[in-house]
Amino acid sequence: MKNETVSIEHSELVDALITNIDQAGGLVDEINERVINCATLLRVEQSENAFRQVSTEIKNLTSVMEFINEVKKGLTFLASSGYEISLDSLACWENSLGVFNEMLSAFQNEDWVTVSDLLQYEISPMLKDGRKGLETIVQSLSKLDDGS
Repeated sequence: MKNETVSIEHSELVDALITNIDQAGGLVDEINERVINCATLLRVEQSENAFRQVSTEIKNLTSVMEFINEVKKGLTFLASSGYEISLDSLACWENSLGVFNEMLSAFQNEDWVTVSDLLQYEISPMLKDGRKGLETIVQSLSKLDDGS
């Protein structure tokens, strides 16, 4: 680690990352619950309501991915400033692009069982693992901020 504690100039970034990641964690849990509900609904009916809910959650997932990219930028900046920051905890988010491509293909083929399966068995576990990764990042950042 560069120093025992984070420098004053980087302290605001660390505090902002901790605060925003903490808030995002709760949102990830909520999105995960709704993703599972969408998968269940889509298995039962292929209605406008079901498609609207799936569409909403895909937009939410896109927003989460944009947030993760911003977190990575902040962590990369801290790492380039000499702080020991590992991005390994965010690796599970990298798998999402392939899953989203699979989901797009399933949508185009109107394969609702595959869409439901991807939501429940790929996206939901990714969100759970991603949530754990965010918690690990917060712990690492808190140690920097506390000087531990």
